[in-house]
Amino acid sequence: MGVPVGENRCRFDERPLETALKGIITETTGDENASMADPHDGNPEKSCPVFVVATEGQDASGPPKLFRSYGFDKDQCSVWQAARATSAAPSYFPPAWVDIPPPGGWYIDGGLKRNNPSEVALAEARRYWKSAKCVLIVSIGTGVQKTADFIENQEPPEKSTSQQLIADPPTLTGGMKRGIKRDIMGLAKTVASTAVTFTGAAAQYSRIPGGVMTLKRFAQEVVKLSTESEDTHRNIWERANSDDHSQRFPYYRFNVPSGMEEIGLEEWKNMTRIGALTRGYIRTPSVEKEVAECAASLHTPSSFEGT
Repeated sequence: MGVPVGENRCRFDERPLETALKGIITETTGDENASMADPHDGNPEKSCPVFVVATEGQDASGPPKLFRSYGFDKDQCSVWQAARATSAAPSYFPPAWVDIPPPGGWYIDGGLKRNNPSEVALAEARRYWKSAKCVLIVSIGTGVQKTADFIENQEPPEKSTSQQLIADPPTLTGGMKRGIKRDIMGLAKTVASTAVTFTGAAAQYSRIPGGVMTLKRFAQEVVKLSTESEDTHRNIWERANSDDHSQRFPYYRFNVPSGMEEIGLEEWKNMTRIGALTRGYIRTPSVEKEVAECAASLHTPSSFEGT
């Protein structure tokens, strides 16, 4: 459970995953290298527009990469390559190589910056259906994560005796007040100088492990920020409930509020616990009502404008 130290510095071998993906795709399409591009694109009776999100491995600060089954720029790479790209979580699986279009490129998990792809989906829907108004978004989370905390229970600094006296000097005449203040400042400097000498020596022994722990903690918190989903949820909720009624649309977000934040991505043995937490959440009266409303909306959706 520490830093991956294997040949490719990852926890898991990607080959069994690729084999499983190819098996499912072969069973469904008859071709393990079936293209991501939908041959029925444009025929609403036979196609369903699909995209998955990935991140450019060598330009992670750029826009997300969407592997699309539809549109003018639909992807010609294989489905299994797109699936590997969108699931190549750093440290769990190595980057995925996608060879089309030439010259090819490396990709990592789209969740690095788009763990909640609702905004991407909304933009894609409006791009695909041109002037259409979004009808419905259903967002399913994997559990509300802990808040990123770079401070960790650190108390505010307390005023020292000298600081307190300087800030709140006794009521004295001007000359006496200045004299006391000067003496206190001198004492504070002496104490501070002694403390610096002592802590400087101690730091030679403590700085390295302390620095390593600080870096580890910052790395953990940065990962939380890069995979955070609730900001996106709040943004979508505000848009779905816009003051402009013409811009509103039904939006449902289901996300277990507690209990799942300590379950890691790789802990598949916790599926039973995940199931129990999810069932408990779904049985909450307010959530039961929302699930019923969502199901009714999906069963009888409104028509997209412009189609």
